[in-house]
Amino acid sequence: MPLSATILNSRQAIHFCRKDKWIQQTLKAIKMIKEKKLILYSSIGPPNWELLTALGVLNKLNLKLIIPVKGEKNWKETKKIITSQYSLNLDLTDFIPLFHNGINQPKAIMSKRDSLIMEQADILIPVSIRSKGNMETLIEQYGNNTKKIIIEFLTPHQKREKPLSYTINPDKINPQIMNWQNDYLIHWTRSFNSAWPTEKTIDFYRAISESVVYPRTAFRSLQNIITTSVIKASSKNMPDNTETVSFSNLSPIEMVPLFKWRSRYKQMSFEPYGIGIEKNFALSLNILPVAYYDKNKPHANDKNIPVWLTQSQGTKTNWKNEHEYRHWGDFQLTKIPANKMCLFCRTETEAKQITKEYGIRTISFERD
Repeated sequence: MPLSATILNSRQAIHFCRKDKWIQQTLKAIKMIKEKKLILYSSIGPPNWELLTALGVLNKLNLKLIIPVKGEKNWKETKKIITSQYSLNLDLTDFIPLFHNGINQPKAIMSKRDSLIMEQADILIPVSIRSKGNMETLIEQYGNNTKKIIIEFLTPHQKREKPLSYTINPDKINPQIMNWQNDYLIHWTRSFNSAWPTEKTIDFYRAISESVVYPRTAFRSLQNIITTSVIKASSKNMPDNTETVSFSNLSPIEMVPLFKWRSRYKQMSFEPYGIGIEKNFALSLNILPVAYYDKNKPHANDKNIPVWLTQSQGTKTNWKNEHEYRHWGDFQLTKIPANKMCLFCRTETEAKQITKEYGIRTISFERD
């Protein structure tokens, strides 16, 4: 029976890529596992485990996947989703469910999963371990149980980097943005902390392992939308979890105050990367205005307006200021003639690149 191993990394920064030392060392450890034909123990959930699972698949390793799951009735569907998202080879994959009925604390579930992996793997390979963290405690515990530990790939754990937040420099504002007079509905995109809606999880981690810059910035997200010709609908924060695509009728310069970092969600509220459609043409494609209501008063909304087109005007934040419009379901860009569309980027260099690559008029918020 071949020996098994696992690669251990504490929680890392949200936005990482191949230039990060812990990624480089993890890739070296994967190479060693492949050369020695070891079985790899891994899991899903936190990015440090998801990356390891993806690298195992990409390197065609024999995998033992310990999967936290709420109960047996969820197991079949969970396994199906994971198989699809990671393009798993079932001949090389052994699924091990970790049922956690009755455990409602995420930290307790993660700790139980980490303990089980270290208990079952023959070899532990720590790479980037946070001092005095849970992972370090478990390594010490199992190390004292004569578990083999390989330390040649160790690298200091780095503090999490500054968030991908920024503001538009008022001294560099593009006059075209300042003087924008056209009436457009604009879909604004932003950086993604995980896979794009148009890709599988394994594609996201493949990009992470190959790119020397974080590969899912707002600029790259805009490029992906243009390349795939679709804006994928999302049910996040939508009434009745209805999947919609959101647009705003605010002019680009009116959006600038809304480009703010939201620490709660670890992302910007909006970023200066968007796809604008001439309003009259957009309305012909069933992009419809949102009806705002006061949630502190009896709901007097017209019953003829579908729920997905309604929105509380908010209390702390006045959502009416976003002038939101919505489209039910995915929105296909193939419907839009080039002369009815305008793209927006943060920098002049990015705008020139988009125009050159896709032949679509693109305007930057800042002049270089």
